[in-house]
Amino acid sequence: MKSKYVFALLGVLLVQGCASELLRAPDLDDNKLYSQCSKELVEVYDVMTKHRANMSPQLRQRLISLLVSAEIDSQFKHFPYCADKLARARYYLQQARLVQVN
Repeated sequence: MKSKYVFALLGVLLVQGCASELLRAPDLDDNKLYSQCSKELVEVYDVMTKHRANMSPQLRQRLISLLVSAEIDSQFKHFPYCADKLARARYYLQQARLVQVN
């Protein structure tokens, strides 16, 4: 009988710990990295839609996959992975001569 109460108490503590993590204020660095990642996502997407007619279907699909994956990474706060995928997307656009090197 006591084991039921112990498991119930552990369950409550676990749920409480998870809920407090969801309710904590985001770090300032997270906000900066998220806004930077979001800004670059929009820029790469705008370039892609602007030059859509000049792209091969393979390049377009590769860019869409990278953008979707970068968005998912940013939502899970994996900002280095997001930045890496956006850099690869820019590289592919540069290789296709759709974007000039900055």
